[in-house]
Amino acid sequence: MRSPDPDKQMETLILGPFLTNCYIVHDKGEAIVVDPGWEGDDVVKKLETMDVKVRMVVATHLHIDHVNGVPEVLKRFKPKWTYHEDEEKMWDILPGMAQALGFEHPDLPHADFYLKDGDIIKVGGLRLKVLYTPGHSPGSISLLGEGIVLDGDLLFEGSIGRTDFPMGDLKTLEGSIRKRIYTLEKDVQVYPGHGPMTTVGIEKKHNQFVRG
Repeated sequence: MRSPDPDKQMETLILGPFLTNCYIVHDKGEAIVVDPGWEGDDVVKKLETMDVKVRMVVATHLHIDHVNGVPEVLKRFKPKWTYHEDEEKMWDILPGMAQALGFEHPDLPHADFYLKDGDIIKVGGLRLKVLYTPGHSPGSISLLGEGIVLDGDLLFEGSIGRTDFPMGDLKTLEGSIRKRIYTLEKDVQVYPGHGPMTTVGIEKKHNQFVRG
C-alpha cells in the first residue's frame, strides 16, 4: 500500500478558531481534502495553486470545526463528499452543538456515499485505508497509510479527543485508541485533527490519558 510522503504529498492547513488541521493528500495531479474545518475560501485558493483534480472531501467526523469549510470546496470543485454512516446519528443535533459554541453550522449536504471500516481511498497512486475509530463521535474514522495515520480527534500529542459532546463515549474512544492505533508499529506517525504530529510509540509510552 503506497502511502503519502508527508513532506511531498501532504499539505497541512491550520484553520479557524480551533486551529483545526486540514490535510490535502495529493499525487499525480489528484487530491483529496480531509477535514476542511474552516476558512473554505482559503482551502479553495490553496487547491487552485496546486493545479490538482479534487476527487474527494473526507470528514473524519462532522463536528463544526472539521466541516465548516466543506460547502466552499464542494461548490468550487464538485468532488465526492463522504464520511462514516454512523455520523448520521448526530445530524439533527449538529446545529445545536454549533450554536452552543457560538457558531452557525454550515448547510451541509448528506454524503454522496458512506465510508466503512476497511475501505480503501485512492488518490493518484496512493492508498489510504479507512479505520472505524468511534468515541469522540459515533462515526469517527481514521485514515491509515504505510507509516502514517490521520486520526481526526481520536488521539493527540499527550492528549485524547473530548467525549463530553453529545454521543461521545470515553470507554469507546479508549478502545479505539488501544485496538486501532496502539496496535500499529511504534514509529507510525500520527497526524491529528489539532496540534502537532506525534508517533504511536511516544503516545503509548507517555500519553497521560491512555497508556499502552
